[in-house]
Amino acid sequence: MKLPALAERRGDVLPAARALLREAGGPVAFTPAAVKALRSHPFRGGFRELENIIRRAVLEVTATGATAVDEPNLGLLSGSDPEAILMAASRSGWTLRRLTDAYIALVLAEAGGNVAEAARRLGVARKTLYARVK
Repeated sequence: MKLPALAERRGDVLPAARALLREAGGPVAFTPAAVKALRSHPFRGGFRELENIIRRAVLEVTATGATAVDEPNLGLLSGSDPEAILMAASRSGWTLRRLTDAYIALVLAEAGGNVAEAARRLGVARKTLYARVK
């Protein structure tokens, strides 16, 4: 018997998240922004990803004394929120070198491999970027 992935069972995300919240001894509620974020997250990592997100959020909320889990507590990545991306990188143990290298590679790819264009977008001299990517 094959159980569909959590990403395919969108209706199960909130009930599962609420059960995990109770199990972890956290606050009893999610803010509307947190609910929206949970509903829109793809959960490619399945139930285990949801479980880790809720446990981490409970630790953060408990430490701050908040009464509900809010969207920033979830630490979900949003392509439009650079702070969430930086928070995820920090939680994953990324070094400044790794983060910088990944950003440079991304900008180079977006510039079609054109080092001069990537350097312009990054705000550095072309020579500096050449030295960095070697």
